[in-house]
Amino acid sequence: MSRIKVDRITDRAGTGEPLFPNGVKVVGLTSLSNVIAGVATGAIGISMLVADKLKLPFIYVRPEPKKHGKKNQIEGHLNSKLPVLVIEDLVSTGKSSLNAINALKSNGYNVIGMLSIFSYNFEFANKKFVSEKITINSEFVKNNLGNLVKDTDLSKFIL
Repeated sequence: MSRIKVDRITDRAGTGEPLFPNGVKVVGLTSLSNVIAGVATGAIGISMLVADKLKLPFIYVRPEPKKHGKKNQIEGHLNSKLPVLVIEDLVSTGKSSLNAINALKSNGYNVIGMLSIFSYNFEFANKKFVSEKITINSEFVKNNLGNLVKDTDLSKFIL
């Protein structure tokens, strides 16, 4: 199985543009962000890897505040004025993603967009992101999954 790769390339202008995951160039979003936020719990691991590779601070957002301890919904201590890029593992209805984004916004964070590994590309979910003025980029989209499987040698994944 291939590993997720997050790296920077140098373009003709000499700027390092970020790549996410597996070498897909994401223009502007990660270069504009100062903080990476993961949506709990599925996206915490990949978000931490991205933040580490890009040497950016990391926070994560729970679906709701904890019922004990400090009762935090957002874990991590950062200046809320910094631009935040949200990373999600899977987008179906968009509910958990937008819940995390709205929690960040209501706590004063400047959410500049979201990256996801996979999206079902449901029209009603896409409309929700548009209405919230959130740019979303997905590595794999349901509409393209058939081509991905067709073009992939699955024998290397069979044990």
